This record gives sequence, C-alpha cells and structure tokens, in this order.
Amino acid sequence: MKFNPKFNLVFLILASLLVWSYYTFNIPKSNLNGDSQNQTKTSQIQPDIIEASQTISLTISGWIPTWAYDSGYSTLENNISKFDSVSPVWYEVLADGSLKETKPKNYQQLLQLARSKNLKIIPSIAMFDHSLFSQVLQNPQNLANHIDSIYSTVMNNEYDGIDLDYESTKLQDKDKYFEFLENLSNRLKIQNKILTVTVLAKWGEEVIYPYLPQTRQVQDWSKISQYADEIRIMAYDYTSASALYPGPIGPLDWIEQVMQYALTKAEPQKFVLGVHLYSYERWVEVTDPQHDLGFNNPKLQFKSSYLDNETSRELARSYTYDTVKQIVNNHSGSLETFQGEKIFKYTKTNPKTGTLENRVLVFIDPQGVQQRLDLAKKYKFKGVIFWQVGGANELIQSLEK
Repeated sequence: MKFNPKFNLVFLILASLLVWSYYTFNIPKSNLNGDSQNQTKTSQIQPDIIEASQTISLTISGWIPTWAYDSGYSTLENNISKFDSVSPVWYEVLADGSLKETKPKNYQQLLQLARSKNLKIIPSIAMFDHSLFSQVLQNPQNLANHIDSIYSTVMNNEYDGIDLDYESTKLQDKDKYFEFLENLSNRLKIQNKILTVTVLAKWGEEVIYPYLPQTRQVQDWSKISQYADEIRIMAYDYTSASALYPGPIGPLDWIEQVMQYALTKAEPQKFVLGVHLYSYERWVEVTDPQHDLGFNNPKLQFKSSYLDNETSRELARSYTYDTVKQIVNNHSGSLETFQGEKIFKYTKTNPKTGTLENRVLVFIDPQGVQQRLDLAKKYKFKGVIFWQVGGANELIQSLEK
C-alpha cells in the first residue's frame, strides 16, 4: 500500500506532538520538588497495600512467660484454632554462653497441646543485660558455646525454631552480634529450623530514641533480614511503665510509622507485628497539686517521658484484660477512645494506704486488637505476635485472621 506524501507529513507532525505531550504532562510531581524517591514509593506501593488487605491471611503467635504460664496456657487452649505457633519464654543467657532453663514444672502440657494441633513451637531466649551479652560476644569460646547451646537446645527438644529476644546490646558489639546471627542462622537452616529475632520498635533513621538507643543502632533490620526468617517488632511501650505521665501504649498512627519504616528495610513477609494485650495504670493522690495525671484533660498528657535515676516514683501498674474488665465494671468513671486504645479515668481509695487516688488506666479492647491485625494485613506483614496471651481470652476469641 502506498501513502500520500502530504499524509505522511501530517502523520509525522501528529506523532511528534503526541510524544511531546506525553513527556510534558506525565512528569512525576516528585521530580519538581526534589523528593522523587519518597513520592514514587508512596504512589506505587500504597494502592497495592490497601488492595491486598482483603486477601492476606496472617500467622498468629503469642509469647507465654513462665511467670504467667497457667493463664497463658488457658488462653492458648481456649483459642487454639487462632494460633499458628507459640513462643514460651523458657530460656535465659549465662555469661559463658550457655542457656539457663526457666521452664515451669508442667511445661510438657504446652508441648503436647501445640503438637496435637500442629502449632510450631518456637521458644524465646530472653536477654536484657548488655554487659553480660558483651561477655558472650567478645569471648570466642563463649560465643561458640552460645551458638552450640542454642543449636543443641532446638535439636534435642525437637523445637521448630528459636526466638532471640535480646533487648540490650552495646554499639561496640555490633559486628560480633551479626557474626553470631550469621553463624547461628547457617546451622539452623541446614536443619530447616526457624530463626526469629525480636527487635525494638524504630520509625526513622534520624529519630533520637530516649531509651536503648545503642540497641536500636545495632538492630539493623536490613542486615537482620539476611539471617532471620522473621523479624518480630515490639510495636508497643510507646509510653513505658516508667514514664512520668500516662500515655498510649501502642497508638495506631505510631504503629503505622513503624511499619512504613520496616518496608524500607526488607520485604513485608519478613516482619511480624508485636501487639500488646496488657494495660498500664498510673495514679496520684487527689491532693497532689503537681500531677493530676491529665485527670481533668480529656486528651491526657501523652508523652513518652522516662524517669530519671533520682525519682522515687513507683512504676505503673500493669494488668491483664481480665483484670481491666473487673476495674471498669466495678468503678464509676469516664471512658474514652484514643488511637485504638481505651482510657478509663476514675477515683479510688487505696486499700493499703487509705488515701484517695486519681487513676488513669490505658488498655486495649477486642476492637483495638483487630485494628492492629488489619494494619498487619494492610502492609502485607507475615503475621502478628501477642505479648502476652495470659488473661486475654476475650481479646483473642473474636479475631478475624
């Protein structure tokens, strides 16, 4: 077929106009304001995240400390169909690298229940002493002994894996920490065993963290993801038990910041969202003019303010949800909602001191727990893990995975 020359000229002009208009009007806005990386990520990732929230099925796990074994076992048994794995906190670290068992006498009961229902058993090793951990990491014999002890514990007990809940590490030990993870991971992988690493919450590189800043620097989630099958993020204690004022334990907006930060470090299926099931209550005498604990302020005084060493103020009381229900049902007060948590403010006479106290109780309810599961789905996380499951039957029984 032959073309008319005039037609060819018109065609070329129109084609040129189309190409020019495409590149002129389709320049990403991010190129105009100098923030191309962040805006491109938002525009590309966010629709997929929201779309997938309807279809992703989460894994559910829970920590059961020995000091709350009976209540933890009861909650697990009553909600066994909800769980995919369980992490009883049964080990501690000794200075020579060996492990100290902290199992309850009837620990076999939990093993039998989990195995009968095909739940993975991934016990936790708890370690909160950075000086002790340094002795392990910096001594070649202790480090080798530590890796051997973990490996043999997993294999001899036929566990599905192990969880490292190491919450305090010196920055100077960072290289040794990752040497430890690499060697342990290599040995466990050969046996198809799971390695999970529990980490402190982080939500930015430039954030000045007031609590355990060195540990957060050591816990490089990108590097940890190379060795761990799961990274469990403790997305709670935004306001800790030692804070001066009441505040949210795990506010939803903050949790989203933590999750968004995680997605910049590794694929979402590497991450498990830690969800708190506990509460904190703070109190002062009614006559105290200095601290009303935000008792007359409907928004409270939400700030993460840690105690200094000179204060003698008692830490916050912590309750399970079963206890929370008793408090709310047996006392008159005001109940509010803030960022996926409940705030109950009431007055009570302290039975030990006889003084009248203003009290503020911050807790999570079933709806709040479900909201956090929905966030895990939204961001395509692998699953969630609860701290801790004892006394929390009602918080778990209505959950939709």
